[in-house]
Amino acid sequence: LPRDAEVITDEPGLAWRAGRRVPGELVDASIKRIEQGHITTAVLAEAAAKDDVCGVLVWDDRYGDLRGLPAGYRVAARYGEPRVLYTKDDCVP
Repeated sequence: LPRDAEVITDEPGLAWRAGRRVPGELVDASIKRIEQGHITTAVLAEAAAKDDVCGVLVWDDRYGDLRGLPAGYRVAARYGEPRVLYTKDDCVP
């Protein structure tokens, strides 16, 4: 991912360790926020469409199936179910 890119992930510590930021509204990826409806597939898709977001990393079952990602995202790497990295083609944050 580009150096200034943001990444959406259900494990924000992984993004931090990789030197990337998570969009502010998604820094807390707790199951409580998901159960309360603050983080939904629609919310993730809307955030993924932002110019600064170039990747979505699913590390556990909290974010589950992300079929709602905007056009232009593709699977860049798989790390064993459910771990997958989606990247946005031609992303320039």
